[in-house]
Amino acid sequence: GYWAYGSGVDANINLSWPENGMNYLSICIQLGTTYVCIYLTNAVLLLNLERGMPRLGATKQRRFAFRAAFLALQTLIGLLLLGGSGDIILALQSLSGAIGMSALTYFLPFLMYWWCFPHEMTRNRVLWFGFNIAMGVLIMVGGVTSSLADIIDNSGGIFSGYCHLPYKYSKKCDFN
Repeated sequence: GYWAYGSGVDANINLSWPENGMNYLSICIQLGTTYVCIYLTNAVLLLNLERGMPRLGATKQRRFAFRAAFLALQTLIGLLLLGGSGDIILALQSLSGAIGMSALTYFLPFLMYWWCFPHEMTRNRVLWFGFNIAMGVLIMVGGVTSSLADIIDNSGGIFSGYCHLPYKYSKKCDFN
């Protein structure tokens, strides 16, 4: 990262856009990766969904309507993400971490062990596992609550977005 961005890199990497060859190369690689990982994945997903449609009596018109609805839904989600400040994406990442990482780190391993090896659960182990599960759920609920509050604070409403998004957690940047 420092080779491309130098020592003046911002916490939000999107605000660090120096005009040098490494940054342009990075952007080109990201564009290629985005094409392969997002566009082709969506095309494969859509085609696999359509494969099951003939059993439902899907005609060409219904398939077209399904494709249009699929693309419209993706466009709507993109427009909703643009509404408000640029921190809405940071808040969504925080929400996914609050649910996924806290569960996978703090309480799901204990639940899975308890479920897989119930015969090994002594009284002390049940108390210890119960404590860890309760604390993990508490951490997850706190993270979800905080993330949802950030999403509500940063959302500006439907279709209120514009391309130059302000960032609350990063310094202001002049793109001129």
